[in-house]
Amino acid sequence: MQKTVSNDDSFIHASSEKRSPRRTRITPVLVRKVRSESKAFQIWDTYLKGFCLRVQPTGQKSFKVVYSWRGEPRWYDIGDAQKLTLKAAQTIGRKILYRVADGEDPHTLRRADREGETFEQAYRRYLTEHAMRNLKRWDEGKYHIERHVLPIWGKRLAKDIARRDVWSLFDKIKSHSTANAVLAHCSAAFKWMVKREIVPANPCTGVESHEMDPRKRYLSDTELREFLLALKREGTVQARALTAAVFLGQRPGEIANWRREHIVDGGAWWEMPGERIPALGWPGVKNSNTHDVFLPQPVREIIGDGATGFVFTNGNGRPVGKLTALMRRICKEIGIEHARPHDLRRTHQTLLAKCGQTDRVMDCIANHKMKKLRRTYNRYNYGPEIQRAMEVVAAYITDLVEGRRPDNVIAMVKP
Repeated sequence: MQKTVSNDDSFIHASSEKRSPRRTRITPVLVRKVRSESKAFQIWDTYLKGFCLRVQPTGQKSFKVVYSWRGEPRWYDIGDAQKLTLKAAQTIGRKILYRVADGEDPHTLRRADREGETFEQAYRRYLTEHAMRNLKRWDEGKYHIERHVLPIWGKRLAKDIARRDVWSLFDKIKSHSTANAVLAHCSAAFKWMVKREIVPANPCTGVESHEMDPRKRYLSDTELREFLLALKREGTVQARALTAAVFLGQRPGEIANWRREHIVDGGAWWEMPGERIPALGWPGVKNSNTHDVFLPQPVREIIGDGATGFVFTNGNGRPVGKLTALMRRICKEIGIEHARPHDLRRTHQTLLAKCGQTDRVMDCIANHKMKKLRRTYNRYNYGPEIQRAMEVVAAYITDLVEGRRPDNVIAMVKP
């Protein structure tokens, strides 16, 4: 027999609702005078939808409110009709329905108040109270947790999740890189929960991530030429964003969220703020250091003019997306080994080396963090060297696309 759950840990048999429902305006007089029957029944209020008076065969009467949560009915026990006035019960009922409309499940929250928070409740708190405020890539963690973790742990009490549960979840994820990401994001969430005394310990401690070979993929000159020609034929905003990534060598997330407000010096430089700017939708950079990137002429032609907004957008005011999907498709169409947008960053660094650039200038262009001692004493920003290197690599790439030999590459002799 089908049952629906009630927040007082009892169950309501669906069979009790098969009879024609009794609907009327519930009044204090009705509550006082209604009599019990051989089976429990409800009187549904026509004034407040979902609110009812439930009468047991023993004569016990209680107020309840019923709502739907993810397609399943929930019975919320408001209280004993002998101890609670009708007006007070209806006020509570409205608050319950407001919370449901706001995306909460009051039944689960009441259980959490008694026993502790579920993993989903605790994770949502972690997300809003910590991750979204302090982490640059919180959305990536949210994606992994919602896809791989919440379907399994969402309704479990966070404090009951043990290391064996983490191992079980970890081992079921076939992709080693995905499993490592899930483990890292889970561990970060549990670490926060420990500080908030939601869980006694981090169950991810002692679970070892998969060993991964560092990615070495980059596009050869031949592959790069075919890839850029394919992007030119594509002609979409995603294609222009990937083309800019080839010429600039910056992280794909930075390219996708590039703001015109950060283009300075008459369009010659892109000044990336190190920290997040939520009002602009700027996620910040990986190492939190403000980073300056010279924009060679081909990039200036790609991005065009404009004073505000995202450089690459589909016209909806939001940053461009689906770069990985486009790159996967183009690689397949031109018949080369699959590459990811981040591999274009490795390709750009390879071209810098091929053009004779020094490691220090290459690190400046890539915004790699210097060792503390060097960062303390070396205050030079390498601006002229960065500009010269970016122009030379841009010329190299342009010659590749146009079918000319890159004879104009200037070797940069290391000091």
